[in-house]
Amino acid sequence: MSAGSDRVMFTVEADKGFNYLSYDDSFVCQKKNHFQITVRTGLNSGSAQPHYIYDAESCSAVPIDAFYLHFYGIKVNSAESYIYL
Repeated sequence: MSAGSDRVMFTVEADKGFNYLSYDDSFVCQKKNHFQITVRTGLNSGSAQPHYIYDAESCSAVPIDAFYLHFYGIKVNSAESYIYL
């Protein structure tokens, strides 16, 4: 199990198909179904790859068997609706 100081780092880049609007502080997709997102993950320490994660529900370390990352967009005029990417 890794030390408590290890933190998972995420870098998300909108590679193409998005314009940044500074006045809205948001990214807008230019064309429907025509964009690219790159995601990088890692630990910020030099430790080995983690094999366990602390599960607060069971108060124990459990093995990592999968890692999922979900992306979605939010419509400005309808903030309660999510668009899954």
